[in-house]
Amino acid sequence: MTEHPQTFDHFVALADRYFETAAWEEASRALDAADAATRIISKEQLIALDTRRGHIERRKGNYQQAVRLLVQALAANTEGQNLTHVDITCELGNIYMKIDFIKARDLLLEALQGAEQLSKQADLHDDLDLSISAKVQACRAVGKLGMTKYHIATTAPVRRHPLLEEAIDDLERRVQLAESLQHQLERYGDRGNHAFRANVMRILGLGRLALCYTALHQHEQALQYVRAAAESASRSTDPLVQGLIRFYHGMRSLRSRFDRHDEVGYTALDYAVLADDPKCTAIVTRSLRDEMDSRFPDEEAEADRQVAIKLAEAHRRKQYRDIFQLAFRPILAKTSSSFDSDARLYDLRVQYTIELKTDLRKRELFDKFRSIPYSAFKSLGRLPKPSNVDDMAGLREHLRAEVHRTEEQLPAWPYIVFFSYEWRRRRVGRLNEPDDNDHTQYNRMVDAVELLLENQDKTTRTRKLTRDRVFIWLDVASIDQNNQVPGAQGSGVSALPLVVTLCNTVISLVDDSYFSRAWCAVEALLMQSLVSYGHHAHLEHHAPQLGTDKQQARGTLIPSRRLKQLQDVATNDTKYAVTKLEDRASIRFLARQAQLLEKL
Repeated sequence: MTEHPQTFDHFVALADRYFETAAWEEASRALDAADAATRIISKEQLIALDTRRGHIERRKGNYQQAVRLLVQALAANTEGQNLTHVDITCELGNIYMKIDFIKARDLLLEALQGAEQLSKQADLHDDLDLSISAKVQACRAVGKLGMTKYHIATTAPVRRHPLLEEAIDDLERRVQLAESLQHQLERYGDRGNHAFRANVMRILGLGRLALCYTALHQHEQALQYVRAAAESASRSTDPLVQGLIRFYHGMRSLRSRFDRHDEVGYTALDYAVLADDPKCTAIVTRSLRDEMDSRFPDEEAEADRQVAIKLAEAHRRKQYRDIFQLAFRPILAKTSSSFDSDARLYDLRVQYTIELKTDLRKRELFDKFRSIPYSAFKSLGRLPKPSNVDDMAGLREHLRAEVHRTEEQLPAWPYIVFFSYEWRRRRVGRLNEPDDNDHTQYNRMVDAVELLLENQDKTTRTRKLTRDRVFIWLDVASIDQNNQVPGAQGSGVSALPLVVTLCNTVISLVDDSYFSRAWCAVEALLMQSLVSYGHHAHLEHHAPQLGTDKQQARGTLIPSRRLKQLQDVATNDTKYAVTKLEDRASIRFLARQAQLLEKL
């Protein structure tokens, strides 16, 4: 955990540092933490959050959400033509470059004129800080204006030549402004990390000039600009800048791997789906199909099936992100008293129900959150076998009974336990049987709940936990274990972070090999990350020592503290085993996402 003060300004500064390396998910998490750090948010803070969130959503391709946030920030800014107004107007123009070129041009002209006016005011009052900030905005606006003209020119051949020359003039002015800004910062010192932005704007200006000269078929001039851009980009820390300049330099001719994951578990297809961009999705899908054709040269049907699985996974991940990051994380991050965990878990479950009820796509991808009373679980006498018709019918009957219970019959604050454990019969090839003939895992679960009740002051974050309040979430009830087709269990698998979030406690049935099994390790990692919010608990149940009387044997229940130990789940394939190799991609995705769960 960080030792920095947990203040609004600290988290906003952290988000700005993430911006520099294009770490948008981490920046979004930092902004959520900034929001949660302030009980009563001021107008200035609201503008700061909405503006930055708008920038993030634009970079993810969520243009409607970005426009909504920025228009909201613009409306809150009642100070007239200040730097904030110029910045937001320029960003709106940047977004409309993807939607409406004419509106983009008008917005960017407004931003440029506003920046120039502020620059004159700064010179008049000898205000160096305002002068530098206004020059940054002017540099940004004129470069975007040049690219807007480039897009209009290349989609309207009648006006192509003169508009391209105007675009070149604007982009050359951007490079000049950026260089002037760099000299000014060298003389007076960097203020507000403007040196980084000035360097980025100069590099992108050079690269985009190469595009304009290429469109005019002046290839020698284009090559000179792209070489200058590539030389400067080689020293940049911004991965987006490096990637764009490589693209301009012709690196696009090299074959790319479209199934690789980034540091937070997303692939190129994930980003295309996140942005809801059909054209981009089609391009990536075709590239994936080419890769699958090379892997399965004589199996066209298998290549088709693999691409379909990847596309379905990308859509599930988009919905998972929407629920957790946009709906759950703000609820988790709210400041609360130490005894507010029951209400916070209740809010999460209500929000999950709303998400499924109001969104058909989510309803298709994720099941309802189901649990059974502890008393019903005990009456089963053992863990149900998915292959046993009678077992599954009895389990469904318990689930159905819960659905029909009235509000008065339900406890006010259900305390739901998620068990993370090994399916013991898989050791001998019985993949559909979760327990052995001695019902070892079932008996340990019962023992764990009894210990939980006996030692609730040390093991729970709730008030007066009674037996009738305890409910159990069972994987055999929510994930289709019988369907062994790759990807068929994806709905339940992708929902695991959501399920864990909705449960009060995860109890890991630890044995000698528990943390070497990938699924057990990733479930533990997810809850370890959630514990940081103060509403959940992660406990380990250790079986009684060998040689003790089975009838009298009691295990031990202790808090789990293994966050650092589990950080390599996404990268260490040899340390963490899977039963089915196709599960590895889901494990990596969930493990990489866990870093976004932990509270800052």
